[in-house]
Amino acid sequence: MVSIPVNSLFHGFIAVAPLKHWSVPFHVERNAAPLPRLHRRGPIEAFKACINFPRLHLFHGFIAVAPLKLCWMRPRAWASGALARLHRRGPIEAGRCSGRQTVERTLFHNKGDGTFEDVTDRAGLGGSRGSPTSAAFADFDGDGDLDLFVCHYLHWDPDRSLPCPDPERPGKYLYCVPRGFEAEPDHIFRNDGGRFVDVPAESGIVDREGRGLGVVVADLDDDGKPDIFVANDMTANNLYRNLGGCRFEDVGEASGAAMSSGGGYLAGMGIACGDFDGDGRPDLAVTNFHGESVTLYQNLGGSLFADCMATAGLAAPTRFVLGFGASFLDANNDGRIDLAVANGHVNDYRPAIPYAMPAQLFLGAGGGHFVDASARRSVLGREPGRPRPGRGRPGQ
Repeated sequence: MVSIPVNSLFHGFIAVAPLKHWSVPFHVERNAAPLPRLHRRGPIEAFKACINFPRLHLFHGFIAVAPLKLCWMRPRAWASGALARLHRRGPIEAGRCSGRQTVERTLFHNKGDGTFEDVTDRAGLGGSRGSPTSAAFADFDGDGDLDLFVCHYLHWDPDRSLPCPDPERPGKYLYCVPRGFEAEPDHIFRNDGGRFVDVPAESGIVDREGRGLGVVVADLDDDGKPDIFVANDMTANNLYRNLGGCRFEDVGEASGAAMSSGGGYLAGMGIACGDFDGDGRPDLAVTNFHGESVTLYQNLGGSLFADCMATAGLAAPTRFVLGFGASFLDANNDGRIDLAVANGHVNDYRPAIPYAMPAQLFLGAGGGHFVDASARRSVLGREPGRPRPGRGRPGQ
């Protein structure tokens, strides 16, 4: 099994595959992220969208998706890379982040012998492409190969964009408010024989206001086609319904998944996808900023969602943390979906607000309810509740 070092500020993704066809061997190490095998034959491809803006204190992230009908009801794998087999038979691709104040979108091809080859330019993904933050593979046009969706955040120039000073602490700086910067549109790349072609306008994915941070692909309306959900920072979330032939319609506002139950646009970051209420439909959990709580979008069917964070027991315990990565999983092997969340602030307001925050684990209690088990030593190990500046999805 090949490993890719984990060295950047934020890493995390969910790998999705039909459980009846593939098994996913996986484990988590401190400084390495093994790539799971998502198919019967041949290696996997992986892609990583990365961005490193130290002055803005941004983070990196991406989500990988293999061919699927539904998102996992019991997810079992996540790591640091976007994984998928881009050819009918062939190796895995992997991505990396630059440590400089630059943006990279890199595609590595797994040669099958434990080594990787950079095929970014050959695949049509080379050059500076703005500020990508997250990515997802899926067969959007139904032609049998995997296409690529990439979230983009905002336009920031390290040479011209001004830092954001803290008005109450001379000489100190804050995370800049995202809406003060021009948003960058998301991109969808159609796989034409192993070369990716950017087709956002043709596909109908044209969002000029969203600053995307998280993305997940799943059949959210039960029509057999992969849809796209994007968590945006301080603007409406997008739910792109797949119309077929790599054409989409944004039904986020009409579906109820664009905002919280209070009607506000939140600072969407990480996304977890799974059937928390056991009705056979994939639901969505989205982490948000301090003071906003985790939103839990229950899939009602017919492209309709309801934010049930309060009735599910998530509103109060997640209100005063800042959530980043999130994963649905069965942490205690009881057959119910649980939710794990990594927390940590982006600004240092100590002592008023903590910077390092404890990770949280919510155990499924049945009936669409969760119980906060974050303080249980038997669940979270020897140091439950230990504050950390969490960014990526909690691992197993």
